[in-house]
Amino acid sequence: MPYRIDLRDPGDDSLDRLVELGALDVELLRDGTLAALLPDSVAPDDAANALGVHDLQISAATGRDADSIWILNPRPVRIGRLHIVPAHDETQPGTLRLIDAPAFGTGLHPTTALCLEALDEALAIVRPQSVLDVGTGSGVLALAALRLGVPRGLRHRHR
Repeated sequence: MPYRIDLRDPGDDSLDRLVELGALDVELLRDGTLAALLPDSVAPDDAANALGVHDLQISAATGRDADSIWILNPRPVRIGRLHIVPAHDETQPGTLRLIDAPAFGTGLHPTTALCLEALDEALAIVRPQSVLDVGTGSGVLALAALRLGVPRGLRHRHR
């Protein structure tokens, strides 16, 4: 299971070193701390050595999208003509705001992103009168179709 590290006073090459280690996500926090999610295949001691530090703050990582996507914080994602943002973000007209929750459908999971991309491409060719989103998540495909101009979208949650 991935884990989180927080690096206070990161060096200029810290981001490069984290990428080389295979970091799943990296974010510079407001206080200047560099936070990263590392895969469990990288031992904390190896990370500390690679970063040239003696002490790393280590904590458990929080999974998103049914624990298959690992991010530090929800963030906007753009897929084709769609701009999906966390519900708490300031948005502009035309964006799709979603509550971040542990379910497929935020647009960050590769399967969801591919479906959204295919939906966007298909709707650029022909626009049906309705779509049906059959899945287990947020209904993001139906919501995206509505945002892209389909008059009616339905979500059926498969259990």
